Amino acid sequence: MHNDGTFGPKSFTSRARDWVLFLSIKCRSINHAMELEKFIKNQKSRKYIENLKKYPDLFNKISKDFS
Repeated sequence: MHNDGTFGPKSFTSRARDWVLFLSIKCRSINHAMELEKFIKNQKSRKYIENLKKYPDLFNKISKDFS
């Protein structure tokens, strides 16, 4: 969706057209997804995000925190 301009020309993601899906997480609701995204982004760590993909148990732990 970021690559095809779904979010409009003024969105931050519209500046690049080479986005690649790195991690996909199933959430039970949009609110749950937004809480998880906010938490992950607040870590401000590329290594943390890479570890989420590498170690599924890490995601399971934070997912329980937002249940």
